[in-house]
Order: sequence, then C-alpha cells, then structure tokens
Amino acid sequence: MKDDNAKCFECGGETHAIKIIDRGQKNIHYDLIYTLAESKRNMFKGHPEEGKVMAEMCADCGRISLRGNPK
Repeated sequence: MKDDNAKCFECGGETHAIKIIDRGQKNIHYDLIYTLAESKRNMFKGHPEEGKVMAEMCADCGRISLRGNPK
C-alpha cells in the first residue's frame, strides 16, 4: 500500500497499515470499497467497485488516514 517509513502528516509519527472491518449482517466481515459518486446501483450486483479503501494509523497520535487503491 505505501512505504514502511511513511510519516503522519499531523504529528510526524510513524504510520502502520491497518484494516478497517465492516461487520455486516450476521457478523460477516467485508472489505471497504469505493465507487464513483455518479455510479448507479445495479439491482443484483450493487454499485460497481472502483477499488478498495486502504487505511493507516499513526503509532503516536492515533490518527487514521484512508486512501483509495484502484483496481
């Protein structure tokens, strides 16, 4: 996802990749995805997936940053 030596843009601390989990119905876990704002929902498939949402957290201040990872 990114460099291991990345720094937090808020405090300058070291950041680490994390996974944010959406606990769906019956506690099923789903990866977070994103789509274009103007996308139309398909009745059977939902919104088209443009990519996954990746996350990192600062070890010092706890700030969580999100970024898109295109398909």
